[in-house]
Amino acid sequence: MKKIFFYLLVLLLSTWLGLHISQDPGHVIIQYSGTNIETTLWFAVIFFIISLSITLATIKIIGSSCNKLSTIKKNIFSFSRKKKAKFTITALKYCMQEKWPYAIKFFSKTITQRNSLFNILATAYAASQGELAEEKKYIQQAYTHYPKETVFITSFHASLYLQKRQYNNAIIIIDRLADNDKNNAEITSILSQCHYAMGNWESLKDLLKKCYKYGVLDLRTRQQMEKDYYSHKMNNCNEKELVNLWHALPRYARENPNCLLPYLLLLKQKNNFTKALKIIEQYIAYSWNIKLLDLYREIAIKNNSNIVPTLTKWLEKHNNDNLLLSLARAHKQRNEVQQAIKIYETIIAKKAKPLVIIELSDIYSKINNHEQANKWQKAAIKILKEYDS
Repeated sequence: MKKIFFYLLVLLLSTWLGLHISQDPGHVIIQYSGTNIETTLWFAVIFFIISLSITLATIKIIGSSCNKLSTIKKNIFSFSRKKKAKFTITALKYCMQEKWPYAIKFFSKTITQRNSLFNILATAYAASQGELAEEKKYIQQAYTHYPKETVFITSFHASLYLQKRQYNNAIIIIDRLADNDKNNAEITSILSQCHYAMGNWESLKDLLKKCYKYGVLDLRTRQQMEKDYYSHKMNNCNEKELVNLWHALPRYARENPNCLLPYLLLLKQKNNFTKALKIIEQYIAYSWNIKLLDLYREIAIKNNSNIVPTLTKWLEKHNNDNLLLSLARAHKQRNEVQQAIKIYETIIAKKAKPLVIIELSDIYSKINNHEQANKWQKAAIKILKEYDS
């Protein structure tokens, strides 16, 4: 309703104005620099409309030209990107085929004045493979063009050395960084792997804490590193430190036979047989390590314990060759010859190991069955000759 009233008002005013102007349209005088230009009102209105139309048309033409130039520019850049993408794909194909010189050739074509960090590092990777080892100039190029990405480029450079197992070079590269920059997940991962591979256990200790903090490396790898660290510590410490270390060990580290053995040997030395047997029975199932099983048997003898029923019970649940061999040795130590012989022959039927065959031959020698003893000795010698050849 308001719109209808507004339009009606505009129509009435326009009609009234048109009637008055038509009776006496009047004149328009334009004065500029002392010059007077006089014309009728209708001519001035028509001239104004024509000028406005020409101006709008000119603006439209200029805008259309700019759009066309922008489209041409986009097409040029699009063609350039497509060309670079084609070179990158070709280079990656050569990488998969391990044809590194060709990969370098096509990767280097993607490097222009507007350098892409990806292209530079991809070229460096290709140049580092095989016997080329030409990655340094591309790494330096990355440092030059991307000074703010120093940490990332350094971690990439160090990972190339890690891949080649040049651990010391990787550590040297990382040591150039500031201390704050080293508090980084990727740097921590590379340093941990390098120090672990080199056996730098003291350096690894602090790095393992950072690994858990940043969540780098998978859980199994971190735990294996920690097991080996504790194993080294427990095999290179005094009695007091060994006891303290044992109590500080996480459960998954106690599953490692190399961590268990030093503490068990200490308990055996102190004649604490009951505790030693209990610890072995608690953790043996994680590895069925033959050294642990042999130690279990030795401690049981000193403690006057019969472990045959325990070993038999374990064997019913776990079909393990080391467990079977330990049971055979337990029967042998208890002079239960026939049971031992039967188990030894079962083991040999599965896989003929010279050590097991020699142990069976010794049993036959002790019961004066020299014919069988010689037979098994010859079998062991034959297998050893096959190994040598």
